[in-house]
Amino acid sequence: MRNRLGNIKFSEMSALAQSVGRAQRPGSSPPMYVSPLPGRRALPIHYHPGCMKKGTAKASLDIIEGDLDAWEVQLEEGKR
Repeated sequence: MRNRLGNIKFSEMSALAQSVGRAQRPGSSPPMYVSPLPGRRALPIHYHPGCMKKGTAKASLDIIEGDLDAWEVQLEEGKR
């Protein structure tokens, strides 16, 4: 997705957020996706027809990559 920052749709980012364990906070506007991991900030994903702006997509991907790192740490701690 990083290779096509100017061509990412709301639905793709939402699906990616859900695939790393985030769930949409009920009643939030814009939709806020929260992580089950402690200390992770909520991820707002604004719906717009068409594609997300490059900067918005990059920031969202940064947060989701941070989630992956946090999951990795969580799993390592669980093995100990």
